[in-house]
Amino acid sequence: MSLLNTPLSDQEIDRLNRFLLERIPEEETIADGADEGVLDISELDGFLTAIISGPRPIVPSEWLPVVWGEFEPEWGSTEESEEIVSLVLRHMNGIVTTLTEAPKEFEPIVLEVEEDDTTVTSVEEWCLGYMKGVGLSTEAWRHAGEEVMEILFPIMVFTTEEGRNSLSGLDADELATLKRSIPTAVRKLHAYW
Repeated sequence: MSLLNTPLSDQEIDRLNRFLLERIPEEETIADGADEGVLDISELDGFLTAIISGPRPIVPSEWLPVVWGEFEPEWGSTEESEEIVSLVLRHMNGIVTTLTEAPKEFEPIVLEVEEDDTTVTSVEEWCLGYMKGVGLSTEAWRHAGEEVMEILFPIMVFTTEEGRNSLSGLDADELATLKRSIPTAVRKLHAYW
């Protein structure tokens, strides 16, 4: 198995997450509307999943700038840039392998957050990442028609103000069911394209 086909270990996922979280210096003043790119492993996982599940092949030179946004990393060394890009590509290849060879095993990397002394699954960052990936081929996704838009709904609903407002009318069980439907939606979208 080549290095780029080796799945990431938990430590490598943590390393990549830390890099994404810390790549914009705290002292950096971020203008309103500035594109911060992808900010954590959950958003990156959603973004890469959309890229490999979409209507056309997208090369790294097209999608990697979206990961960095307006804050391309200031690499400490060539080794660091090679390490991080390799981790990103390996993670992407892991998603490809899972969705192609064992789609029922696909699970998005989502965050667990504390709300009112309860741990809840937060899918918003993952969904935002997925929709960033969709945004690289917006017209092709739209031209797919209503069937694809219906499958995409459980992901889109977490990414817009209107969608989030509609979620406020759901009880906890309904919201949990909607969140649990995301992996199924991803498998259907990957199979569709």
